[in-house]
Amino acid sequence: MDELRKLELRQDGLKGRIHTLEEFMMYAKGKIKLNIEIKLHGREQGNIVDKVVALIRKHQFIEQCVVQSLDHHVVVQVQEVEPKVKTGYIVFASTGAMSWIHADFIVLEEFMVTQRAIASARLLNKTLYVWTVNNTLDIEKYYYMGVDGVITDIPRDARVTVKYLEENKDEGEYIFNSTLSSLFS
Repeated sequence: MDELRKLELRQDGLKGRIHTLEEFMMYAKGKIKLNIEIKLHGREQGNIVDKVVALIRKHQFIEQCVVQSLDHHVVVQVQEVEPKVKTGYIVFASTGAMSWIHADFIVLEEFMVTQRAIASARLLNKTLYVWTVNNTLDIEKYYYMGVDGVITDIPRDARVTVKYLEENKDEGEYIFNSTLSSLFS
């Protein structure tokens, strides 16, 4: 960690340093909710799930975060260690039957989002998110398809788009159909 702290990250004119999850949680407390993704590489020391849940408890973050993973076993472990934490399973290959997924929400990559997948999630009473949606026209498309939310690198644009769509719900079908028409013209 000492070596990582020396690195300076730069992107789009911004600079920053690498922080631990605990440091970031202390910074985010009361400001934003966190979507914590546990990614295992196979060489972890100790039980990562226990460590993450311990930090969530220590900083009283249960209501201020969700935990998701591509590893279904990790999702189940989180639920066993702390049932109050909302968990999500990131589906990475295909949707197929989703009844085996034991998570509060499901995250699908854009290419997997279909009306059938959305209907399946609804039947299972699961919240459905789409990742990574970085185009406002796609945000609009998923809004009208009925997904619960998007994971995006452009949160400000996404909020503005959804706010506009919410405020213009009566005209929404026209707006959506016009957008689709212009895409396929």
